[in-house]
Amino acid sequence: MKNQTENLLNVKSVLEQLGVGRTTLWRLTKKENGLPYVRIGSRKLFKVQDIN
Repeated sequence: MKNQTENLLNVKSVLEQLGVGRTTLWRLTKKENGLPYVRIGSRKLFKVQDIN
């Protein structure tokens, strides 16, 4: 499982990289053609290539 999650960022990391707040990140994921994410359990994870 570790290898599969290496290229994924958690919400806190994405917030730091984008310099936005949680509400803005939530809005970015809700837009049509918005920022894609993967749910693993209760966690939202974002692909590194989608953030850069």
